[in-house]
Amino acid sequence: MKTRIVLFWIFIFSSLFPQLEAKVHNLIEKTGLATIERTEQGNSLELQFSIKSFESKELREESPYQGFSELDFGELDKTHTVGEPALPYYSIVVEGRPEFISVTTEKGTVNNFKNLMPGPAQEQPCRCKKVAKKGFQVSWKSYQSSQKELVKVEYLGDFRGVPLSRVLVKLATFSESEGLSVFSSLKIKIEGSSNFHTDLNQFLSGQNNNKKYLIITPLIFKQALNKFVSWKEELGFDVTVVTLEEVGETFSAVKEYIHRTYKQEQWNYSLLVGHEGSFPTEYVETSSDPKTPSDLHYFTMGGEDDFIPDVFSGRMVVDSVEEVLRQTSKIMAYEKGSNQKGKENYIGIASDEGYDPTDVEYIEQMASPLKNEHHLKVNYFFQKNTDSTPQNINNVLSSGASWMNYIGHGAGDSWPSLYGKEYHSKDIKNIAPGAAKPIIIDVACQNGRFSYEGRLGERFLNEENSGRPVGAVAYYGGSVDISWHPPAIMAVGLNKLLVKKKIKVLGEALLAGQMYLYNNYDEQSSIRENFVWYHLFGDPSLKIKF
Repeated sequence: MKTRIVLFWIFIFSSLFPQLEAKVHNLIEKTGLATIERTEQGNSLELQFSIKSFESKELREESPYQGFSELDFGELDKTHTVGEPALPYYSIVVEGRPEFISVTTEKGTVNNFKNLMPGPAQEQPCRCKKVAKKGFQVSWKSYQSSQKELVKVEYLGDFRGVPLSRVLVKLATFSESEGLSVFSSLKIKIEGSSNFHTDLNQFLSGQNNNKKYLIITPLIFKQALNKFVSWKEELGFDVTVVTLEEVGETFSAVKEYIHRTYKQEQWNYSLLVGHEGSFPTEYVETSSDPKTPSDLHYFTMGGEDDFIPDVFSGRMVVDSVEEVLRQTSKIMAYEKGSNQKGKENYIGIASDEGYDPTDVEYIEQMASPLKNEHHLKVNYFFQKNTDSTPQNINNVLSSGASWMNYIGHGAGDSWPSLYGKEYHSKDIKNIAPGAAKPIIIDVACQNGRFSYEGRLGERFLNEENSGRPVGAVAYYGGSVDISWHPPAIMAVGLNKLLVKKKIKVLGEALLAGQMYLYNNYDEQSSIRENFVWYHLFGDPSLKIKF
């Protein structure tokens, strides 16, 4: 994957097209492909865009690719609306609702290329084990109509009382009459917002970070949580434990309780104890599943159009007192610094699939900040390599690790993207106990469902060997089939911001990764679904240690 630093990081996602030789189009005589100058004054922000050159690659001459070209604008990402022209854009998150934000544009030089027709964005496969092939998709209506809308302001949600919107700017347009129009210079002025966030994490970390912690559990598990609660109180947390029997044993009752008490207590952390069958779960419709299990709306306080959780939350997916004790003992041992053997290890597993970037390129981006900042020893397992086996992965886990990323396909109870044999949830019990247990970020389908039916994420938290806990201290994954690029971008942003902003708390790091998507992916529906799909198994207040 190509990455360059301008004033921010932006990633390129190209369509999976067959290509011929690239042609360079120089618009102005300067080095580099694009620059962005930013001037902020009071409640206004000016952005000056300068696109200096771009590359085009003709696609195959035969149908269905005939006549299309794939465009490369370097640092600038391209839009992802399936079937419509993939064009460069820039986005920034601002405080305020769209109706109070005004955006004016001042067009500079416009370069027209009548013979260049940008290729349409294509639908990417899910990260499930059995992937249906997608046909070539094009919306001729979008090509025939004039694509003149340069700016879109859309509401994102409310974070702890602060409304957030996103200004998305297209830096090129396409129309049937004029062809491709690229702005070698374009000025945008945004007014009406008190703050502009190219750095969302700085905003998030400054919003009411108290140590109030709400735990909701079935009565049967309450006593087993006592040591964990005492430990958190020793660390300065103000912990409240309530039972489902007190709150109400339906989704609406639990949601009403959390929302009502949040108004007085402003909980910063919350832990739900139980699986789908023992703790109320909301089932919402997403593009991959009409009944997607999700905890998101327990913690969004800004109404139906809010998708940004105000509380750092997690699930303890358990079915017995013994599993509660096992999980809490792992958390306490981790925070106390016990079992640190092998904590210098990083594990990265990647499929041999994907394109610009490939999954291997994604995993290298995930590993890079942790390797450079914390000097972790990187242990890669690439699907194409013969040493990428369950046994070799377990060998590293048995010796200890602090962080683990997987990117590839998922089957619910396994990671299939290995050489020859998948890593199954049954393999976890073969990990030797006693070493450092990692935090796992899983970019794959189905493994993060909390149904207590042997899913990979749940077993990483609950498994034991010879009566001692093994696996992971925390796991973050998707509950159903997930999309291709957004979860990967989230995982890259999570690791990057973890280091860049020196984030110490797991829940904050996970939200930072999710919010990173808003400045690095244009389709809001895909970003919102990523919030719905992903769940933390473990303690959101966990203090991250390397």
